[in-house]
Amino acid sequence: MPETGDAIWKIQSIVKNERFKVDAYFFCGFPTDQPNEKLIQLCESYLEKQDTETKTAMLAEMERMVSAGSVLDAGKNVLGSTADVQRVLEARDLL
Repeated sequence: MPETGDAIWKIQSIVKNERFKVDAYFFCGFPTDQPNEKLIQLCESYLEKQDTETKTAMLAEMERMVSAGSVLDAGKNVLGSTADVQRVLEARDLL
């Protein structure tokens, strides 16, 4: 069973991944999904505050992201965040 620290680590990894996508997408021409800047902001805010309102907004954005799907997350690109997002959603009770 995952622990709270595992879920927090996954959130940190999502932020790092999405930040890399920002640079890769806009500066390097690397083939990525468009970076989710709203998710970055919500994750960073949650990591700082860990309050209920921010957690709810972060999880809602994660659910929106997963439901939107991603062609590149389907094993065609190493920059996919969907698997990490799904793991956080599965461990939401630990947050």
